[in-house]
Amino acid sequence: MKPKPFFIICFLFFSCEDPNSQQTSGTKLYVCLQAQNQVAVYDVPSLELKKLIDIDFSDINTPHFIVIDEENDFWFVTAMDGGYIAQYNLVNDEFIDTIFVGNNPALMTIDPANKTLFCSRMSMAEMPSMGGMPGMDNVGMMAETNIINEIMYTKDGLTVGKEFILDSDVLHGITYDYNKENIITASITDDWLYKIPLNDDPPISNTMDSSITTYIGNYPNRLQPLQIISLNDSLVAIPVRDL
Repeated sequence: MKPKPFFIICFLFFSCEDPNSQQTSGTKLYVCLQAQNQVAVYDVPSLELKKLIDIDFSDINTPHFIVIDEENDFWFVTAMDGGYIAQYNLVNDEFIDTIFVGNNPALMTIDPANKTLFCSRMSMAEMPSMGGMPGMDNVGMMAETNIINEIMYTKDGLTVGKEFILDSDVLHGITYDYNKENIITASITDDWLYKIPLNDDPPISNTMDSSITTYIGNYPNRLQPLQIISLNDSLVAIPVRDL
């Protein structure tokens, strides 16, 4: 039997002081272990495994992506197959809260100043094959969810905010723009890019491929944008599969 592929997604950060510990500061590495339904925490630079955190909010969970709020001492993880976002204390890694957002929360972008994060969503369903893309086999999967969720958080937990419904499915890469006035996201299957203003103006969209004329039922699936990185006030970088 062919083993099921899975992603490992890592984040590095400097932790703050723990008043209950003799160690006043340190650097930690968080790693999503999707197949094991765990998040591993390593010391850096020794790479000594410090702990394993079980992600067990439902029968299946699949931790997929982590974002970190160093200003307010929180970290968050998406449980893709379980439909949850979870919040943890950054100092001691204690669990704080979960919130159910629906099928397949994927990547997140975070605004510590306003204690808000936005999450892209995907859904495990039949779609044209994405064979050759890391973590996806040749039968094709992930489709039908075209929602970006807004989540607010405090020290007491998580609250669902707005839903932004777009025209494309399988939204994955996501970021704030440089000034945190818009959310930028892209569809893996449609190769379509969106800017969502946070002042309630309608979303702006455009193709990433000049040969594409529509996103409706198109699934060009050539560029397959995975992530979006904000570089400055008018520029983002988007890793793609093929040019």
